Amino acid sequence: MSIQKYKGIITALSISLILGITAPQSAIADNLPADTTYSESINKYFNLEFIPADEKYRALLIEPAGTSKRTGAKYKSWLKRTNASMSKISAALTKLTALPSGPSYSKSDPQLKIYVEAHSKYLAAVKKSLAKKKAVKADQPILQALADEISKQGDAWNALYTEEFAASNFSAPTTTPNITFTAADDPTGGKILYANLSNNASFDQQALRITSYDVEWYVGSTTSTSYPISGDITSVKAGAPVIFEFTGAVAGGLYFFRIKAVNSAGKGPWSTFFQTTIAS
Repeated sequence: MSIQKYKGIITALSISLILGITAPQSAIADNLPADTTYSESINKYFNLEFIPADEKYRALLIEPAGTSKRTGAKYKSWLKRTNASMSKISAALTKLTALPSGPSYSKSDPQLKIYVEAHSKYLAAVKKSLAKKKAVKADQPILQALADEISKQGDAWNALYTEEFAASNFSAPTTTPNITFTAADDPTGGKILYANLSNNASFDQQALRITSYDVEWYVGSTTSTSYPISGDITSVKAGAPVIFEFTGAVAGGLYFFRIKAVNSAGKGPWSTFFQTTIAS
């Protein structure tokens, strides 16, 4: 096909590469006020302004008028609407660029600026291409490369923002792990009782970034004097099992155990009491 007869604007692939990015947003406020302001602004300018404007722009791109004769009234009317749509996108991007970063978004905010710049370059190239008296086939690979860059930088930003958004909403644990018991003979006499920790549906040690546990052992009754223990977790990422031991236990003895989880945001609640009797 000759350049003079080429009527394409942007391929469907180019359009689809701009899709699929939505900034996470929840009803939970960030731990720091400045982070809350930032994440709420991201939601406002990206999810509520940029995405709707981008959707309207993409709908315009597939209208037949976009491939009509460029000197005709139909194309000129379409171009006017398309330019207005791109202006709305640019306005939302400008607002995103101007946002003062929240303290917890030190990685994602610079990447957001890179993403915005990539999108701005794409829009500028599209405007330049559409303003020509005739469609130029050579513009297509240029626009495709710019669309690919949007996808690359957008995916990178979304991944970083999602991670930092989760961290900024981080709070102290509200649940506790499951506990099972095992016992072994103590070489010095008696028994060693082990409390073995495991995840459950509402507790994930790694996801909650648990740094330590406070535990208490009770002998015979929960009203007896407790034996408190604290333990730092040094191998959470490695998935190493966490076990607390009670030495000096005896066969036939009744023992109670309770636990609270701790992370950088604070301490969680005490669990209910777990109990076991060591077999004779």
